[in-house]
Amino acid sequence: MTGDISKELFDKLTAVLEIDAATIEQLVEQDRREFFESWLKWANVPIQPYLVVRLMAAVYSRLAVPPGITTMDEAEAWASEVAAERKMKACLVWSRRISVWFAEDGAVYSRTEAVPGKPNAPWMKIGGKKFLFSDGLRSVNVVEERKHG
Repeated sequence: MTGDISKELFDKLTAVLEIDAATIEQLVEQDRREFFESWLKWANVPIQPYLVVRLMAAVYSRLAVPPGITTMDEAEAWASEVAAERKMKACLVWSRRISVWFAEDGAVYSRTEAVPGKPNAPWMKIGGKKFLFSDGLRSVNVVEERKHG
């Protein structure tokens, strides 16, 4: 269930329930504001950083950042080495908000900040489930994302 309805059904419901356009606009704005505040709270919760390595087109593996790495600079240096050694693109997911993207030679080619509703790291999807393979391809990690509400 997505909560999406057709315009025709929406118009019929608002007519039957006698909801005016001003009320609808106010409620939509309130919903957007509440969602954004909830998303910000979720996005600011610390995570364990990880590296997503592109094994081939649309196939990704997740590696944990080694425990001795404590700063973003250290993590970027490590991620750059992994990308260059494997000659694969990679994405360091430092937080739910910040990701750093590496080319096959280990060079940083992008730094991105998450926004509501847009993924900020690579993932795969089968049967409606988003996931990444673990290193070694023996298990999967479900991709966590903030849903509306």
